[in-house]
Order: sequence, then C-alpha cells, then structure tokens
Amino acid sequence: MTARDPLGPFTRLVRLLWVLTALLTAGGSVTSSTRSALTSGKECFRTSLMTGAHGGHNPLRDGVVSTVELERVCISAPTAWERVLGFLAEAPTPFARAAALLMLLLLLEKAARDGVHTRDTARRLHRLGVFLLVVLPVASVLEVCSSAWLFLRVVDPDREVLEFLFDWDVPWWAVVTGAGLPALAKIMGKSAEMREELEGTV
Repeated sequence: MTARDPLGPFTRLVRLLWVLTALLTAGGSVTSSTRSALTSGKECFRTSLMTGAHGGHNPLRDGVVSTVELERVCISAPTAWERVLGFLAEAPTPFARAAALLMLLLLLEKAARDGVHTRDTARRLHRLGVFLLVVLPVASVLEVCSSAWLFLRVVDPDREVLEFLFDWDVPWWAVVTGAGLPALAKIMGKSAEMREELEGTV
C-alpha cells in the first residue's frame, strides 16, 4: 500500500484556485479590452476619490463622464498614457495574486516530490514570503497612484498625488503572511540540515 501524500488535498485546492484566478485575471483583461472597444475607445476606471468632483471646485474635464453610484469615470478620448494608467489602476494586484498562487503551487508540487524538509523547499518558501511581503503591497500602491494620476488628469489638478495614499487598501494578509514565511523557511532550512546530517551518519 502506498503512503498517502499529506500535501495532496491542499495542492489540489491551490491548483484549482490558481486556475480560477488565472482565468479571472485573463478574463478581466479581455473584458476590459472588449468594453473599451464597445464604448468607442473610452477609458474607464473606478475610484473612490470623487469627493469634490461634483461640488464645483474640482470640475471634470470636457469629454469625461462620472457615474456617482458606481464611482466610475470614463474618458471619451483617452491618450496612450491614460490607457496605460487605466491598465495599471486595475491589473497589478490580480496578476500578483495569480503569480503568488503559482509560486505556492510549484512549491507544494516540489515538496511532494522531494520532501518538505529540504533546502530547496526552504528557499522556495522564503522567496514566496518575500514576494508576498514586497510585491503585493507595491502592486496595490501602483494601482492607487495610477488611479490618482488618472483622477488628476480629468479634474482640476490642484491636489497632490500623495494625499491619495489615504485611499490605499493595504493588503495586510500579504504583509503578515510574507513576514512570517521567511522565519518558517529558516526553520525548514535548519531541519533540512539536521536531516542531511542524520542521513550522513547512517
């Protein structure tokens, strides 16, 4: 009777989550491109920074329409830079999440083949922790800054970009998890060293 892989159920769950995340991310990009084509090339972005945009001191630029209920702003004749900003205002976090799930999936598959207590598993776990700790927060900051720059381009640009960081939704789950994984990786590395020493004495 073969031993049951203890990582099997979790690996299958992560694989399913990664496939769904990848499909949703790709589908979101396709949907955004299709929506842009169907709306005669308009560039739309979501923002919670519309306070004051309808109050008179921050009038919208000509050719810009805002839907207050959805907090959505559409630019009827966007420049190439505005299209880039529109992409950066929505895409970084979904792509970063898909990449993190892929890293976790590859780590689990490698651990299932070679064992949990190996130097390679420890290195992969450390890299995943650094990725979560750095890339996810940077991606969310990039989205906020891109949305802010777009916002400033379609209203009276008197406000500072940095004040929009108050709208930053910090991915605390990634920060906490990313800070803890390197410590766990260090413990795994020590365990791998002990395992190698024991195997060398047998």
